[in-house]
Amino acid sequence: MRFGRIGAALVVLVVATLTLVVPAAPASAKGCSTGASQSCAPKTGGSGPSAMVGRVAPSTVGPDLTGSGTLDLAATDGTPTAVVFWLNTCPHCQEALPEIDRLAQRVVPKGRIVTGAIDIGAAGGPGFETPAAAVDTLGVTMPTALVTRELADQWKVESTPTAFIVDADGRIRRAIVTTDTTQLVRAIRTGLRQAG
Repeated sequence: MRFGRIGAALVVLVVATLTLVVPAAPASAKGCSTGASQSCAPKTGGSGPSAMVGRVAPSTVGPDLTGSGTLDLAATDGTPTAVVFWLNTCPHCQEALPEIDRLAQRVVPKGRIVTGAIDIGAAGGPGFETPAAAVDTLGVTMPTALVTRELADQWKVESTPTAFIVDADGRIRRAIVTTDTTQLVRAIRTGLRQAG
């Protein structure tokens, strides 16, 4: 009996020690929230971006930050399209956008990449105060629509960066959520190839 109590006490001590020693994953590894706060943790609840797979891409129109007029992110014009949502306050997005922009130049004419800069009204650091400032700072040339939080919600975007592969018929074939730039670019390239 005595050994049982000592053994149980040791188990409690070991579990308590492990809880203190093993840190939780950093919130920044999960992506930047598209909610009103500037935290880097995804919103909880909802069915997430993967729930969009198989659906027709929702019309999402906003001012084109890299051109003139407006841009509908769902308008594929008969070409497989990657739609990438991002925030000006998201460090993962700031790292990934130049790589995605380079990929956008290479996939034409078999595919195209457009982005949706989600305006949540939060100012980023110098050069990233607004989505338009981020586009200028990063030298983004791919079509980029300024979209509201509500428009991004139609795509069930919970954290950024989030990308969708839309086939030539306007149907979402894949949702990609990762903060790893290499994985994101590779998944977009593969997704566009498979959708074509």
